[in-house]
Amino acid sequence: MGAVKRRAPSHTVLAVVGLLVAGAAAWAWVLFGRGPTYDEYRQTAQEMVPGTMTLELRPSPEGFRPNVTPEEAYKIAWDEPLESRVHRTLAVVNDTYSGADVRPDWVFIARNQCYPSAKGDLVSPARSGSVGESCTDKNLAIVSVDAESGEPALSWVGFDDSESWTPANARETAATA
Repeated sequence: MGAVKRRAPSHTVLAVVGLLVAGAAAWAWVLFGRGPTYDEYRQTAQEMVPGTMTLELRPSPEGFRPNVTPEEAYKIAWDEPLESRVHRTLAVVNDTYSGADVRPDWVFIARNQCYPSAKGDLVSPARSGSVGESCTDKNLAIVSVDAESGEPALSWVGFDDSESWTPANARETAATA
């Protein structure tokens, strides 16, 4: 009996198999690989931001992957180099007075930040030039940027009498431990 000759696969079959593999890889990227999850920045507990009375940070939805990196969001929030003293967290921001924004934000909290207000020098040391005298690490400036669209979301001021509050996420907890 003679040996059976095998035919080499046709170029069409190889092309179809290649397309199927490429298509499966593309779907896997869309479904699972949209980028980092930033677990170390994710808010892990619901908490009020000190001195704001109504501003609350909540954990972002399970599996959420931001379209905007924390570095990109910071450039939108502040046009200054990122300082190590600026706390950052990925959270859903809820203003218990005016309602929640259901989309997660990159939230940046800076200490020793006082800004001028339209009310005048009596309530705004930044207007009188005496910032160093009354603006301390107790003063908080909170700015958030939508983690999906990159749009500025809110700016707020707070006051942390303890000077030690940090957002509840793995990165901040490790830094203060």
